Amino acid sequence: MCLDWQIGDWTECSATCGHATQQRQVVCTNPGFCDISQRPEVTQPCEKLSPCIAWVYGDWSKCTKSCGFGVQERLVQCVNLSSQQLYEGCPSEAKPSERQECNGDECPADDNAGNTI
Repeated sequence: MCLDWQIGDWTECSATCGHATQQRQVVCTNPGFCDISQRPEVTQPCEKLSPCIAWVYGDWSKCTKSCGFGVQERLVQCVNLSSQQLYEGCPSEAKPSERQECNGDECPADDNAGNTI
C-alpha cells in the first residue's frame, strides 16, 4: 500500500465553454509499493461551464430589385455549437444584420420603379 501520494494542482479547464476537463499529476512517493486502484483521480470534468454558442448566418438572398434600392435578407440564428441546436443566450448586441440594402443603381428612364427579380 502506498503511504503517500504526491498530488499536483488541477490545471485550468481545457476549454472555457462546453465540455472540458482538468488534469493533475499524481505520483506515488514509494514506487513499487503503491496500489494503483487507490490512486487519486488525475482527470476530472469541469463543472458548470456555459455552452459554446455563436451567431450562425446563411447567405444573402438575391436583391429584391434589379435597379434602385432593394433589400437582401439572410437567416441569423443563435446556435449551441456542441449540440447544433438553437439557443436563446447569444448577446443581441453581437447579432449580425439580417437585412441590408442592395443595388442602388439608377433605373432606366422607362422603368423608374425597378423590376422585382
